[in-house]
Amino acid sequence: MLLVFVAFVLHSVCVLTANVSITVFAPKNPTKRLFALESHAINVEYVNSNASDVDSPVAAFKFMSKGVHLFIGPVYDFGVAPVARYAPKWNIPVISPGAFAHSLNQKKSFQTLTRVHTTFNSMAEFVYMILQHFGWSKIKAVSDRFGRNDIFIDFCDLAISSIHQMVIENNEKTYVDYEKYEILREPRNQMTSHVLEKINLKFAGKLNVS
Repeated sequence: MLLVFVAFVLHSVCVLTANVSITVFAPKNPTKRLFALESHAINVEYVNSNASDVDSPVAAFKFMSKGVHLFIGPVYDFGVAPVARYAPKWNIPVISPGAFAHSLNQKKSFQTLTRVHTTFNSMAEFVYMILQHFGWSKIKAVSDRFGRNDIFIDFCDLAISSIHQMVIENNEKTYVDYEKYEILREPRNQMTSHVLEKINLKFAGKLNVS
């Protein structure tokens, strides 16, 4: 059976601008009690990561020289990856509401990283469960490398790549014929032709243009 899978994860995302309030719960007395409020001061500093794989680690090194106990973020995959690689050397935990990419699940490389959001790993596991349930064994994944850049850079491509990696890791148990097709940034007529010829004709066996 043929399944053509097109990345549409989080097709509509509502981004709201809001203040974030954080409440810290801890005992006040006696002061010798572990984590007592009177014996600890919580200092929060903010840095613009610029969604950059350069600016983020540079800022991390800067704050390490000043002394830091916890990183919240970076959020975007290309920023959090280098910071989370260095963090175990400093024994610093990294908590990120982003860090979606499948590769960031590797605890050997990212030992102190905790992801607190639904990730591409869990999405890929869910999709793979669907493939197994219906017995689908021939997959064509279609992605746009620039798709959903309003969420973050390479969102669409990273989502599809996570499914690709999940299939590879499980292919010894359940064989799946998997191919990935990346829609190129071309004039619309050429893009349509590529999709029809390389996907519809090759995989479905016929070319039907309505």
